[in-house]
Amino acid sequence: MSVMLSARHAQVLVLTCGLLVSAVARADFDLTLSALADDDGGVNYDSVLTYVPNDHWTLGASLGHSTSSTQFSDFSGTSYGLSADLHNSQFGARLAWRSWQDSNDFESRVGSGKLYWRRDALEIGLLLEQRDFDVQYSFTLANRTVSRTASFSGDGVGLSVGWYGEIWGAYAQYQDNSYGDTLSNSLAAIVSVNPQTRPRLAALSASILSRASGVTDNEFSVGLDRSFSRSGLRIDAYQFKDQISGGDTTGVSLGYRYSITSLVSIEATVGSADSDGFDNQTYGGLAISIRH
Repeated sequence: MSVMLSARHAQVLVLTCGLLVSAVARADFDLTLSALADDDGGVNYDSVLTYVPNDHWTLGASLGHSTSSTQFSDFSGTSYGLSADLHNSQFGARLAWRSWQDSNDFESRVGSGKLYWRRDALEIGLLLEQRDFDVQYSFTLANRTVSRTASFSGDGVGLSVGWYGEIWGAYAQYQDNSYGDTLSNSLAAIVSVNPQTRPRLAALSASILSRASGVTDNEFSVGLDRSFSRSGLRIDAYQFKDQISGGDTTGVSLGYRYSITSLVSIEATVGSADSDGFDNQTYGGLAISIRH
């Protein structure tokens, strides 16, 4: 697999490496490398670095690449992101930014925020999100090809509730997204000259590897976690609706983690997702975490 990085991607890679070197020097970091594959031949690779300089700040950087396929479209995209979390024993605020750019004609940028309150093992959070999308399309005019970019955006708000104890953990969260007239106007312009583009965008939500960059309407997820002395089990279930096709996606995943040493752990994940209008998709992956 060949991965072509633009200048911006290279800058993010340099930043990630710089954070890694800094984290190693300060000896407060968590580096996770993961790979995920589905039964359609899609593959996703991710690297996530978390750096904790003190008791109040948590900083993060991520870089990844994914290829996915459905019966309607193929995607190949590079993702990168940054995050910062400021907190004390009871309150916290988190800001994050993530970009995913398909090598062909699609780009999404997501800025998210979370304000949360903690008391013992209980955590309640308010979720805020801003999504921006760019879709390139072309048409023929007077025997020449003209390229255009359609842009639209959406706002999301949601609520999360979690319980994170020493043995048991659980969470539930819901988010509703609104896109206004910019989405319908952009789709009308695209479909009028390229009818195949509309199902292409809907296919983003149908793949587990690209659904985070999809044009979702509402999202709901729940999870349960059980920890043992050196291992743990988790189960996650989710459902969300694609804004473009109107179809629902329902999925479930299971995970098992094991601590090889106090500094190194691995986690295996298997899951399945069913999307309206698309084939059922199964997937699995492996992640390794190194911490200090």
